[in-house]
Amino acid sequence: MKRRLWLWAWFVLASLGTLAPHAESQTLFRRGDINGDGLFDAVAEAAYLSEALFGGGPAPQCADAADVNDDGLLDVTDILVVLQFGLVPGSPPIEAPYPDCGLDPTADSLGCDRYVTCASFAPPTEDSSYVLAVGDLV
Repeated sequence: MKRRLWLWAWFVLASLGTLAPHAESQTLFRRGDINGDGLFDAVAEAAYLSEALFGGGPAPQCADAADVNDDGLLDVTDILVVLQFGLVPGSPPIEAPYPDCGLDPTADSLGCDRYVTCASFAPPTEDSSYVLAVGDLV
């Protein structure tokens, strides 16, 4: 009886380990930011993923951000969805989290190991010493 209890306890603990979410799923990211620059430019994102998948280029910093259709795979479909969304007016939007930062709403094997988190991304600020005013040209 004691042996059954130990086997049952071991089975329950092993099952809990497989049901726990991956740590990568807790990383903030912006879907569609494939090249990791914090911006969305359809041509640049598609070119980066094309090079990564077919040209031997570097892998995306955040695989979840590159999985634009959120199907758990990085493939040519993601490239097509990026181009369609960015270049064809009225196209369906990119899957969440987009355009804001957020967590991946679906569980998959992809993660964000080297992504610059949205919390730390700040767009460049204007430096007044480099501003060219119209009056400066006269």
